[in-house]
Amino acid sequence: MENKLTRMAKLASANPKSWGIVDANEISGHRSVATVSDLYSLAGCILSSSYAGDLAAGRTPTGNDAIGQIWYVQDTNKYYKLITWNDPTTALNW
Repeated sequence: MENKLTRMAKLASANPKSWGIVDANEISGHRSVATVSDLYSLAGCILSSSYAGDLAAGRTPTGNDAIGQIWYVQDTNKYYKLITWNDPTTALNW
């Protein structure tokens, strides 16, 4: 899968009055994947901005900042909302 996100993404803003670089999860249009299996295989650090910091500090990532994210899946033409961090790799949590 060549378009799959596998690490935290940073995007440059086209708005000169905004911050130059922002987290990809702050831009709703960036939250799209090609297939449902791509959605279920998103890395924790893509979904949660605090994920890598929690791991580095020896804490278990809670993913609280990821809950409520809405992702668009192209092949189903549907939106999916993350409702719990228990296991974001299954349909039960979206």
